[in-house]
Amino acid sequence: MPPHRNHNGGVTAPLTLSERIQQRIAKRLGCRIRQLVVKQRGKSVRIEGECSTYYTKQLAQHAALGAIDDENLVNALEVAIRNPR
Repeated sequence: MPPHRNHNGGVTAPLTLSERIQQRIAKRLGCRIRQLVVKQRGKSVRIEGECSTYYTKQLAQHAALGAIDDENLVNALEVAIRNPR
């Protein structure tokens, strides 16, 4: 994978698969996923965090699937409705 250019025009190292997945989810879902963590071990990728709906969990899964090739995806996002105080 070729290096990326940062906003100052400098060259940066290419993103890891975990970083690419995290960016895709953050770009598509913004703050709807809390405490997002993406871990990769071998051919397995795990997404962790918390969201308010199963639909949001599904959207995050589809965003992650768009970045992987032959890796296995484990969607460990927890659906938890937070009570406003």
